[in-house]
Amino acid sequence: MLGWEVFVHRRRATDPADGLLIGRWTTGVFGLKWLDDLVATQEALDLGRNGGYPCRYSMRAATFRSAIAKEAPPTEPRPLLPFEVLPPGWISPGVDAAALSGCGPDDELVIEAWDQS
Repeated sequence: MLGWEVFVHRRRATDPADGLLIGRWTTGVFGLKWLDDLVATQEALDLGRNGGYPCRYSMRAATFRSAIAKEAPPTEPRPLLPFEVLPPGWISPGVDAAALSGCGPDDELVIEAWDQS
């Protein structure tokens, strides 16, 4: 495993699979520890691995805001491959503050993490 690509979406009640993208970043091998810590304290739910990948988590927007205010999720801005061979947008700056501010405190966020192997 090389690390993870993480996506954060606001889950819509009408179509849970089609949510607003709140954030996207790449991280190293241990970059999901903050999510596992939130699961351990029952502030987030581990939604499982869906046959392996992606790893999926769920939490309230207020919990996500609090977690990233304490410490930004770990990111790994350096890909192992040269930038020239990666598609545009492969690396994203992280959390979209405007999109996150549009979420109510009880809005459900779904975090998906895809193995980068």
